Amino acid sequence: MDVKLNSKDLTIIEQALNEAIHHCGGYQNSLNYREVLGKLQSLSKGNDQISQKVALQDGFRYDYDDSK
Repeated sequence: MDVKLNSKDLTIIEQALNEAIHHCGGYQNSLNYREVLGKLQSLSKGNDQISQKVALQDGFRYDYDDSK
């Protein structure tokens, strides 16, 4: 079974895990949520890097404000 999540889906799941970390009781539950959140964030970063690589290869490049 192949599940496809878009960036909006990942953002919602990340928010739900953060809420669970802060509001659900139990140390073990918190550790479990943090572990899954870490995996999700690394997956999300990997997808962002792939998207950026594809954007550079297709001849289009969008500059955003990087004055941070």
